[in-house]
Amino acid sequence: MFRSLWLVTVGSLPSLLSLVVVAGALGFAGAKLSAAATGAAAMMFGLGVDGVVLLYVAHRLAVAEDANVPIARAVGGPSSSMLLGMWTTAATFYGLVFVDFPSLQQLGRLLGHSMAACGVLTLIMVPALLPRRAPRRAVVLLMPRFAETIARRRRLLLASSVIATLALGVAATRIRINPTLDRLRSTTPAAQLETKIGPTFGLPSDVAVVLAEGGDLDALLQTNERLADRLASEIPGLAFQPPSRVLPSTASQAGTAGAVERAHLSVDAVRASLERARVAGDFTPGAFDPFAARLPRLLDGRARLTYDGYVEHGLGDIIGRFVARDGPRWTLATYVFPNAADQLARVQSIVDGVDPSQTLTGLTLVNRELARSFVPQFLKGLAIGTIIVVALVVAAFRDVRLSAYALLPTAIGLIWAAGALAIARVELDLFAVFAVVTFVGIGVDYGVHLVHRYQERGDATRATAELAPVILVAAAITMLGYGTLVTSSYPPLQSMGVVSVVSTIALAAASVFTLPALLVGKREKGVRPLFP
Repeated sequence: MFRSLWLVTVGSLPSLLSLVVVAGALGFAGAKLSAAATGAAAMMFGLGVDGVVLLYVAHRLAVAEDANVPIARAVGGPSSSMLLGMWTTAATFYGLVFVDFPSLQQLGRLLGHSMAACGVLTLIMVPALLPRRAPRRAVVLLMPRFAETIARRRRLLLASSVIATLALGVAATRIRINPTLDRLRSTTPAAQLETKIGPTFGLPSDVAVVLAEGGDLDALLQTNERLADRLASEIPGLAFQPPSRVLPSTASQAGTAGAVERAHLSVDAVRASLERARVAGDFTPGAFDPFAARLPRLLDGRARLTYDGYVEHGLGDIIGRFVARDGPRWTLATYVFPNAADQLARVQSIVDGVDPSQTLTGLTLVNRELARSFVPQFLKGLAIGTIIVVALVVAAFRDVRLSAYALLPTAIGLIWAAGALAIARVELDLFAVFAVVTFVGIGVDYGVHLVHRYQERGDATRATAELAPVILVAAAITMLGYGTLVTSSYPPLQSMGVVSVVSTIALAAASVFTLPALLVGKREKGVRPLFP
């Protein structure tokens, strides 16, 4: 758009360096980041480039008016607007720190710190690296006719905005949110094949796990045997796999050895019985010899199954599925395969009756908990972030009216986006709902930049002519970047792409149509810097 090699080479440096600094600090602090938080850090390049573009355009406009203008004077006012925009975006991510989801907390810290650092680095680096001489063919995007059209049609635009906001606001109440993990499942050919053949071969479609922890393995195994007995007797049709089935407790093994001893079984008698059974069944001679060779150890009442014995004989993969050791602590996992919705509740009741300290978990239970807690937790984080943003904007503008103007496009744009998504019956998942946080920060930037330029120029039409191209270019970059996710075969990324495209269009439209229409006709009395 600007045909500027400088903008291409310098534009990403503040974002890159802020990520390096913040990631390095987190590394020195010993913090661990999830894959989701680390991957989402790439958004910094889309969030941070707006400030660089804003300063570049301000410099080019100032140079077009006066070729000898000092860089400090050219970018002084826009620098405070840029810094406020960066910090309000950081505030929306800091709101996630208060959400009770570790991955979102990590993301909030990573991007919040990075955006705060990016604002400072942009403020330092861009003025220092701006070219001292104006390029021979500088491209300065202005939209005077667009701004004049806004001024002439302001009443029509405002009326249309009110009607659209009311109608889409009503539609937004029907938006569908599905925070379950089922929405995040892979849709690869292998995953689809598993879904297809599972019912054919009777594979369980759901699994729950009962986890028990403690320092005494034998005590845990004894408790597990009581759990297995109750599950078998109280829920006859339930399929489950307890660890005590492959590693019985010491008492259970002693009882079995005693039963063998009381039966007075001898190796010779059992071998003779096996031979008679072989002949009666017309099996090949010697068919049972491998088993007969193990009879001495099988009938040895002194032999015992142990965890270390499994590991020493190369069977760690078998026992490790049920029993895990971490130093002096042991963890036992009992796998339960419910085939009816009410069985999980009955299993939970039995687990509580046997040992309340044990934990019943599984995809169904996690989905239920997510559905119950995700939306309230997310709204909590969003509300905290919004309060910080409002406080920053009011403190910067020191004018309630101008602050409201700066925040208005975000509120209107998100209502429009939510209503459009509801009408299109787009179901939002964790990825899509998370994307809303990103676009709160983006929308606030648009409003802050335009209102500040209006405050600086004292003329809404001129401010719109200068800033509308910047907003539209930034929105186009964001839309094209996020829009590529629409083509993803992974549903969560696809839904995130759809939400991003719709939100970007709505926020940009509210910023370049509704906000200028409100500002046109009003003039500011003098120029006041954002940060005196």
